[in-house]
Amino acid sequence: MKYKYLENTYKADVLATAMHSREVEFFHYDLDIKNFEHMIDTAPAGSDLTDLRKRLADTRVQMAIVESSYNALESQIEDAKTHAEAVTRTALKRKALEEAPAK
Repeated sequence: MKYKYLENTYKADVLATAMHSREVEFFHYDLDIKNFEHMIDTAPAGSDLTDLRKRLADTRVQMAIVESSYNALESQIEDAKTHAEAVTRTALKRKALEEAPAK
């Protein structure tokens, strides 16, 4: 299909937004991993750590999936300058949304 109604910057903006979301997701998984590791390392003697170790392992799997998704998105960047401009545009949009008064 030839796109008639999508702006030329649409794909770059979508990629920038999706990549930002994956970075945020990865960041939060990383925080969780550090928390689980700390909790396991500092648990009182005799604690049953089975659940924490499972959650840690599951989180690492999810992190790998997020990184794979990020890499797939990154592979679709067609032009570095266009992508950089999209990153700036989408960051400005997020900032404007954050600063908008609540309704």
